[in-house]
Amino acid sequence: MMMLMIQMILHLVTMPNFRKYRNSDLSNRESAKALSAGKVFEHILNVREMEKNAKDIYLMGILQDDRSSDVTKRGMKRQRNRYTFKFSGKVVSRTTFHVCYDIGRSALKGIMSHMLEHGVVPRKHGKKFTRDHMIEK
Repeated sequence: MMMLMIQMILHLVTMPNFRKYRNSDLSNRESAKALSAGKVFEHILNVREMEKNAKDIYLMGILQDDRSSDVTKRGMKRQRNRYTFKFSGKVVSRTTFHVCYDIGRSALKGIMSHMLEHGVVPRKHGKKFTRDHMIEK
């Protein structure tokens, strides 16, 4: 048990995201007060073990739950979609979401724009089709 605690403390020192969470005002905010440091640390490690596509789908599923509708109450197309960021069923700030799910600002922005355009489907990277004119005969 003591060895596990020592290993956990060593990980805490070396994890920049967790240090950012612990040292910033995130841990003092009202939205993050209900989160325990151990729970956040364990979740960051679990998310880091996931493959990239699995992590993308996981985040899309979390963000899809509380997304605002695409149409306003007057029937117009919504100009800007709003998301509710949650961790362990509790609403948290966007910055706390970044830290807890170990994702950067631009990566999250890319996932949200992909969700708007394609829905909750895996993102495709690289060459999507073969070009016949590039093949020499």
